[in-house]
Amino acid sequence: MAGDAPTAYRLLQTLAVIRACLAFGGLLSSWLGKFVTLPGYIGAMLVAAIARNLADGTRLVRIESRTVDTGLFAFLVVPMVGAFFIDFSNAMVITTYLNFLKP
Repeated sequence: MAGDAPTAYRLLQTLAVIRACLAFGGLLSSWLGKFVTLPGYIGAMLVAAIARNLADGTRLVRIESRTVDTGLFAFLVVPMVGAFFIDFSNAMVITTYLNFLKP
């Protein structure tokens, strides 16, 4: 049921699915890297999306939303924050460099 607390078995099952997604995602990223340049986590995101849809559609594996939602949030936010940090760092380096060039 939706209101039931996640059990240790469900948690381990969910973690096993996540681990499998990471493993197959790494292989997919390596294969895709031969054709296009993408961040390393894209393969895992694609495999996780497929696994989640298969799990919801077939009901073979029950993925606990409460155990995955926080990770999904971090999975989406951390790369975006990292990209913003890199942009900010580049802007600071360029500004500092240009200030040294001023007469």
